[in-house]
Amino acid sequence: MSQKKKKKIYMIKVFKLRMM
Repeated sequence: MSQKKKKKIYMIKVFKLRMM
């Protein structure tokens, strides 16, 4: 997996956690 894709997935996970 590329670093960019990994970073995007990480940001989405963090964003979802904050929304909860």
